[in-house]
Amino acid sequence: MFHVPCSMKQRGFAIIELAVSLSILLVLVGATVDIFISVVQNQRRLLAEQELLNQTSYAMEYIAKALRVAGEDINQNCLDSGADAVYLLTRPNEGLYHGVKFINQLEGNACEQIFLDISTDPDNPVLRQIKDPDAVTAENILSDKFEVKYAKFIINGQSGLDSGHVSPQPRITILLDVKTRTGGNLEKIIQTTVSRRW
Repeated sequence: MFHVPCSMKQRGFAIIELAVSLSILLVLVGATVDIFISVVQNQRRLLAEQELLNQTSYAMEYIAKALRVAGEDINQNCLDSGADAVYLLTRPNEGLYHGVKFINQLEGNACEQIFLDISTDPDNPVLRQIKDPDAVTAENILSDKFEVKYAKFIINGQSGLDSGHVSPQPRITILLDVKTRTGGNLEKIIQTTVSRRW
């Protein structure tokens, strides 16, 4: 049997082997950290998209529910637009209406207005509602985390300023464009058409 002298036996790692092992370990750790950071960023983006979808869906459902059960202004003390009116488009700007006024039967026949408020800060409009025509302040419909780029209301497909209101079986289309104020500039455009229930 051949016997290797002690001086020729390896007693551990050589510096080159150690450097190669550490390099491979650092590459693996770096790749793992990059993957983890990517997963966290994607998770944040997905949560922000979900919150944006939840907010826009909530706002649209809230508005649609109130408009669906709008009552006629028989006493003509809310809409100022003639007997039996149901909706009155408000807040005209650049040929379109950015608000609607109606009798909300869900709120005890309150004279309610939903509108895009550009009067406070034209660069940051806010979707608001007033449930009482004598109210001084309007309530926000969406969270402050979101910016409403536009809110448009159209009765029976008429978008011009001459459409005002319509009586017997009105349909109203609502268009909202909402985006996040921070984090990725996510944006959601949503539209629905509501027919008044009898």
